[in-house]
Amino acid sequence: MKITSFLFALAFIVLANFAFSLDHYWVGGTGNWSVAGNWSTVGSGSAPTATLPGSFDNVIFDGAGMVATDVVTMDIAVDVYNFDFSAAPSFVLTSALPSIQVRGSLIGNGAVTFGGWTGDIIMNNAGVDQLLSNGTIWNQTFRFPANTGTIQIADDFFTTGDFHTDLANLFAWGGITMTFKDFYSNNVAAAKVFNFSTSTINLEGTIWDVNPTNMSLIAGIINANNPGAVTFTGGGQVYNDIISSSSNLTVNNDNTFSLISLAPASQLTLANGSLQLFDSLYTDCGPLPTTIFSAAGAPGQLQKTGYPNYVASHLTVDNVNALSPGSETYSLVNSTLVNGSIGWTSSATSNYYWIGGTGN
Repeated sequence: MKITSFLFALAFIVLANFAFSLDHYWVGGTGNWSVAGNWSTVGSGSAPTATLPGSFDNVIFDGAGMVATDVVTMDIAVDVYNFDFSAAPSFVLTSALPSIQVRGSLIGNGAVTFGGWTGDIIMNNAGVDQLLSNGTIWNQTFRFPANTGTIQIADDFFTTGDFHTDLANLFAWGGITMTFKDFYSNNVAAAKVFNFSTSTINLEGTIWDVNPTNMSLIAGIINANNPGAVTFTGGGQVYNDIISSSSNLTVNNDNTFSLISLAPASQLTLANGSLQLFDSLYTDCGPLPTTIFSAAGAPGQLQKTGYPNYVASHLTVDNVNALSPGSETYSLVNSTLVNGSIGWTSSATSNYYWIGGTGN
């Protein structure tokens, strides 16, 4: 009985909070978030109502009374429900805050800039919400903490910051493109899903870091665009295509790939003892060799899936074994095997010179 009463009281409190949530419209032109006179709860263009938005309130910038030179400064802690500036004209939304928190949807506008603000945007969602950029160029690191909510990334997303997700359900369907610096999903306590099965991720940084515990990742295409060394800790997930521009792509954990595409004359480094299943492994085939490498110790392992025969040229294979539990074969031409590297068949090609003059 006590438990039932407690749950009823909790539900009442939550519903009461939503019942008293308000839409707060910016009416201040250039000004500070902390000034109550810059807000109206009546509607855009209305007289100020002298209240500040709270964590159950919606913040709306719809452009009424605003001009392109306006600067809105978030000078106090920002914790709101929906944050919508989709209808605003060009203005600057800036801050010195390390982060702001949005508990519902975030809806942007490509005309708005951030005046150098690079703090975090924390989307701490328990409901069903969306992130809709509308062409916004974000400069922030996005964090989706462990929570029970669902967020749909509804259109192309671009930020110069990192991307962290431990949310129960994060979806990026519909052939969109997501671009960010580094990617992290590390909370081992919370069950989480990240589904971008029909979309593309541009990883511009050097880190992809997934902890396998309680993680379900449904992957599309990943472009690892950084030309330097990139560390891909895959978390034992099944990936579609990873297309690497990296000079040294290091892969940790046992993962599955439809395609691994390597940059010319680059190196694929496999963690000691790790096993990478692949359907296709694309290398440049010369004239400079591509290296498949594992440090001294337990060899890295590769295993072909799908069509069983793998053929390549101009590889240096160093302490990496090719596994053949079935009919898989691994044929190399003009390649070098170093430090064991069993399971490969290597042969050289010969140059033939015509000496016959006229003839067949």
